[in-house]
This record gives sequence, structure tokens and C-alpha cells, in this order.
Amino acid sequence: MRAFWLNMLCMCLSTMAHAASFDCHKAATPIEKTICANSELSELDSTMAKAYAKALRGEKEKAEFLRESQRDWLSSLSGACQQETVCLTEKYKDHIDYLAALARPESEGKNFTLASISKHYRFVVHLYEACDAGNPNDGESCKGPARLTITSKDDAQFKQVIYLDNIEISFNGNKEPIANSNKLYDYQGVINVGDFNFDGHEDFAVQVGNEGSYGGPNYSVYLNDGDKFSYNAPLSQLTLENLGFFNVDPARQEIVTFAKSGCCWHQTSRFHMANNAPVIFERTTEDMLEANVDDVYVYTERLIHGKWKLISSNGKGPQNECEPTLDKVLQDNNDKDTVQQFACKTLPDEQKTGVAAAVYATSKQQVGLDVFYVNRDSGKVLAQVTLDDAYATADDSEMPTLHFMHIDTARYQLASGTRAIGIRTGFESGDTLLTLFVRNGDQVTNVLDKLVVDGDKNKDEVVRTVSIGKDSSHGFADLIVHEVVRKNGSDAVASTHDTILHYDGKRYVMPEELTRHQW
Repeated sequence: MRAFWLNMLCMCLSTMAHAASFDCHKAATPIEKTICANSELSELDSTMAKAYAKALRGEKEKAEFLRESQRDWLSSLSGACQQETVCLTEKYKDHIDYLAALARPESEGKNFTLASISKHYRFVVHLYEACDAGNPNDGESCKGPARLTITSKDDAQFKQVIYLDNIEISFNGNKEPIANSNKLYDYQGVINVGDFNFDGHEDFAVQVGNEGSYGGPNYSVYLNDGDKFSYNAPLSQLTLENLGFFNVDPARQEIVTFAKSGCCWHQTSRFHMANNAPVIFERTTEDMLEANVDDVYVYTERLIHGKWKLISSNGKGPQNECEPTLDKVLQDNNDKDTVQQFACKTLPDEQKTGVAAAVYATSKQQVGLDVFYVNRDSGKVLAQVTLDDAYATADDSEMPTLHFMHIDTARYQLASGTRAIGIRTGFESGDTLLTLFVRNGDQVTNVLDKLVVDGDKNKDEVVRTVSIGKDSSHGFADLIVHEVVRKNGSDAVASTHDTILHYDGKRYVMPEELTRHQW
């Protein structure tokens, strides 16, 4: 940010055109010019500056926290909104509400004391906004900016205060805050206490949002060095990437996480702690190939000299154990150092033809896909397609980790003599995508691009299946996408919906909501 943005933090600038809190005559960045050109944004900017000044009053520790928080918020505006006035307006209004909450008198807030969750420490949460636990059976919770005060039961001199942009408090049947709980697919503790780095000191984690996998809770983790609690980014990141708070195995001195991708892929990972950071060394995967419950493949891998080695399995080998002719095609056409996943399968109605596919990294923002139709006897490639940007992020963020790839040979009979094959890919974000290909001579064409068949919709779980319709468009049968939405963590069906997709001569046209993934 430019110098006068920083000056704004000190409230030293005079009000100029449109009542912005900085001198619009000196506006230079796109964000500054957008604010000055819009009367509503300018007024909001001025209101925000006043709210910020009011919130600074009070405890010294809160003022220090707020200055840093304000700098972070200002820096985030350009990346979050660029020059979009609607986005900026929403950001300003939310931030003004946040500042107003911090400026409220103590008496208007709400205190929650957690005195029995730790052997050595007492925790007091002060929400700056009033909060009524309501009916806990309705899943109500309290959230907002908060002050967390930690005192020692052993040392009367110890006191530490931590300010939080947001805290999430769920309640039990007695309307008491849930604590020390990490039950999967359920409300978890606002504070969980344990020895996370196995050094003999009690550490704690506080729930600060629901930004984890499948809209689950995420935590800020604080480690105790004997003198004070300090924020730990690596352990906090684990809660964003997995299903809620991790398990702590004190006997084996290991951290254990759980992840999933849709209905049919689950993974348990184990970590050692080294230099206060989790280091993965083992993972066990349960993979129900193509949603066939009778074909659950369970296998455990261990990281040895930087490479994952299979150490045990239940003998139900995955489909990516390619026969020699198909494996040779993949080896000859791909750089083994960039391949993330590969799979092979025989076509049900053409037993002499196999399909081999590989997903490979092309950059941090995109991965490519190769699909080969191969004569299983001779190893000759009959047709192929290479898509270097098959999967890509919309911005400069990194691609989520690819968890699996399967070849789907369900009966996608699009026309007489034309049967599509599917590539299903599951990502760390929780999305499973389906892409359909058809072969025409030595050409392979993508006719359905990245339909989200398993994912998240307004924090509920959505599953979609594809069937063949009776009508056709441009020579290919219409596809019927049947959608079932279930409440997060529940088997209860919230809604169902059918969408008919028409082929336009090149590809099936899909509404945006069917392709909207979480990256």
C-alpha cells in the first residue's frame, strides 16, 4: 500500500473529495481511484476510518492487535476485489461491523469461562458482541471478534491475552461451550487442549472459522514453550486441509488427520513432530473404486527417502496397476517425475482395446491429462489426446493436491457405435470431477468437461450421477444429471434436481453451477 494508506492508520489525513479518509487528489492505485470515484465507497471509507479510531481506544494490547489487523485488511483489498465496487462495498461494510464490535463497551459483550478443560490453565473468552446460545439442538452458535484471556492455575503471576478476528463457539445440550472435542462430522470444541508437540507442556487450539475441508472447523493452534503460548502456523494449516481438528496420539507421539474426497475416498495420515512442525510419514487410504463398495482397496504407504512406498494392502489392487503394454505407453509418453496419477482399464465392449491415462504437473497452477486408446496385444497407440491445461486454477493460487484418478467405463452410449469413457479425478479440496471423452478414428475428443459429481454446495454435500436421455442434439444423446444434496454430516436429503445437458456439436453445454469447484 502507498504511504498515505499507512498514514490513514494514524488518522492523520484530512477529508477530501467524496469524504474519503485520504486525499483523493493523491490517489494513484486502482483501489484508491475506485474509492474516490464512487460516493458510497468514499463515505464508507470515511466511516471505516472513524470506526477504526474508536476501536483503538481501550486496552494497549487490543490497539496493537488492531493496528496489525487493519494493515492486513488494507493489504488484502486489492487481491480480494481488484476494482469491483460491489466487492469493495461488501468488504467495507463487513469491516465496519467488525470494528464497531471491537469498540463496544465490555458490558455489551459476553463472557464464557472454561475453567475445567485444562489441568494447568483457565480460559475466558470475551465476545465483543452479545450472544445468546439459543437452542443448541438447532445448531446455533456464537461467533465474532473476541479476546481470549489465559491464566495459570499454578502461577498467579501468569496471564496472557490473545485477540482474535473471529471465534466460533458451539454449545452442548446444557448450553455450555463445547470444548476438548474433535468428533468427525459434528460440532467441535471452541478450545481443544493437549500436548501437541509432546514436550510435556499443555498446548491449545481455538476454533476461528469453518474454512476446513467440506466446510468443517479450522483452528489457530498455540504451542506452549513454558513461558507463553505462540501461534503455530503448520499445525493450524493441518486443520484447513483436513476434516476438522486432528487427533493426538500421546503413546506413539503422533498427530493423526482425516481427509476425504466425496463418498468413496478416505485417507488417514500420521505425522511426527519435528521443530514444532508436523512431518508426514505414513498414510492409509480406503478407495472404493468407481463407487463399488465390493471393491474397497485399503492400502498403507510410508514415506521412505522422500518417496511413498506401499507397505501393506488388502490385496484388492487398484486399476492403476497397468498391464505391460499399457504401462509401456505411459512410460514412453510421460516424464515419470511429473506424473501425479495414472490408471489403465480394458474397454468392456472392446476387449482388445485398453485405455491408459496419466495426470501430470505442468506448473503450480495447472496439471495436464493424457488419454491413450491402445491395442492390448501389440501396444500400438490407436488414438490419443494431450491436454496440458486440463485442470487449472482461476488465479495464481496453487492447484490442490490430486488424491485419485479413475477411468470410468460406465455405459455412456452417446450414439450408435459411439461410447464415451470417463476420467474421474478427486482433489484435496473435496471435489470429484468427471470428464467424458469419445474416440473417432485416431482422434480423442473431450465432450463433457469437468462436471462436479461430488462436492460442496453451500456447505452441504452434493452428489451427481449421469444417465443417458431419450432425446438427442447434434447426433449425441442428451445427458441427464441427477443431483442429490444432503445436509453436511447427515444422510438427510435436502433436495434433488435433474439437469438435461445438450450436445452443441462440439461439447455438452453445462450451467456454471455444475462446474463450480472449490478451487
